[in-house]
Amino acid sequence: VDVSFVCLRDKKPLRITAQDAKMTVFTEDIELAGDIIQDLCEFLKITELDSTACFPAEVAAFGRIVTNVGEYNAARLKLTTEMADSSNLIKTLLIKAEDCRLLGDMRLMKQVFATLYEINRELVGEYKKRENNQAALMGVLKEMNQFIQKSARIRIGAPKNAIISSCREAVLANNVQNLANLLKL
Repeated sequence: VDVSFVCLRDKKPLRITAQDAKMTVFTEDIELAGDIIQDLCEFLKITELDSTACFPAEVAAFGRIVTNVGEYNAARLKLTTEMADSSNLIKTLLIKAEDCRLLGDMRLMKQVFATLYEINRELVGEYKKRENNQAALMGVLKEMNQFIQKSARIRIGAPKNAIISSCREAVLANNVQNLANLLKL
């Protein structure tokens, strides 16, 4: 069997060949390939299917996602460290302000509270940055999860479940660099 189509989703070519119990789907869209494989396996009642794929554009996009995850994680760590340093400085200044109050040095106490006010304002700004970073990180992780799901759809049964669980373990272990190898793309 050797049939060619034009995909109605994106007007790109789609070709399906089958010879000697080997089927090949030629398309640039991994989602379309997954849909075709899922539907064919359901129709043919195939319960186990492992596959290999080559989607260079998808792999490049996934590489950018992995890079973004690394950058957002590094920024999150840096912001958390800076916020912890600011919190420790605030604790120290509060003790100093209390000492000034007990000693009756109101002028120095006012200076300490002015410094505390500025540090607190900076800390609130850092919190907003961290909140924005976290939202961006969650968005990128959502994209990563969608890519993993699309990649898993080109498999059926145990191979599909194994890929999903391996990828989740890699993400939890912060080993996102090996995801492309796990997905075998």
